[in-house]
Amino acid sequence: EFEAARRRGAGKMEDDEPFEFNNVPHTKEQTWELFSVRKTILEMLKDRGYNLPVEDDENITVAGYRSRFHGKVDKDLTILVQKIADFDQKMMIFFPSPPPEATTRRVGAEAVKHIHEKMNAESVRRAIIIVE
Repeated sequence: EFEAARRRGAGKMEDDEPFEFNNVPHTKEQTWELFSVRKTILEMLKDRGYNLPVEDDENITVAGYRSRFHGKVDKDLTILVQKIADFDQKMMIFFPSPPPEATTRRVGAEAVKHIHEKMNAESVRRAIIIVE
């Protein structure tokens, strides 16, 4: 899937540049997967009438993604949007990761509690949670 997308010219990845996210080195395929999911979410939000944050460009390249998110953690991927027609309609998109010591890829109760607290702080009633 990664190689097919590269052949289509969907993005360029430098093979010799390491990419680290959540303090974990990522392969080209893992980086491409995170990039693709985020890009798809941005396109979906725009199609549904949400204002994208200024710093989020739906036309971002893989190289731009790598530059922006290298060395970051999952909370840095969080997106807060508002409907174009009604700024009171907000939504947050979360990309939680289990703690490094976790033995499974499940998102635990502590992460869900944190998401709930963040939504309350921003007065948000809608969310999308992206899990692996």
